[in-house]
Amino acid sequence: MYPDNFFYQHDDRNYLSAEGYAYLKAHDDLFIDATQGGLIMAPSLLMGGFRLVSYTVKGEFFVNDPVDGWCYLLNAYADFHCQQELSTLTISPVDAITFRHGYEVPETVSIFNACPRLIDGQSFTPFVFTGSPQMGIVDRVTTKRHIARLDQLNRQAWETYFTGYRKNEEINGIGTAAYFVPRHTN
Repeated sequence: MYPDNFFYQHDDRNYLSAEGYAYLKAHDDLFIDATQGGLIMAPSLLMGGFRLVSYTVKGEFFVNDPVDGWCYLLNAYADFHCQQELSTLTISPVDAITFRHGYEVPETVSIFNACPRLIDGQSFTPFVFTGSPQMGIVDRVTTKRHIARLDQLNRQAWETYFTGYRKNEEINGIGTAAYFVPRHTN
């Protein structure tokens, strides 16, 4: 469990405090960079899920409400440019029932382990950094059914639109982080 001073609230939203950021920097296995997107191996919501962290335009680290594990995170480019196709990836009640059965994950899929870690005798679930609040979250049943296509869309969008990071910059006085430099296309 994270200490009380780990977060602060503003406009009824949670943000990572300077103390929280410093703690995560000291324990880098608790801050997972998933900006490219991929499959998130994490607890279900019944077990607490996991949390996404992203930048705001003010340079703060926004912390989402808990998210269900085994979802697929689409990078910001795929989420923006593939909305029409993503809306066609639907599930049926039969798919939801068969989720309990295993499935094969293609080799190309990036897998991020956000399962709890034991630190100093306490269990901590890592934060998953998305870089942008624009990330798409695909539920675990749809992920299971369409993981190969989600991975393909994700990779194509990343290769097409991502050009690199700007140099590290100070973020709101609490630390440094890299920003995306989007590629503009006509």
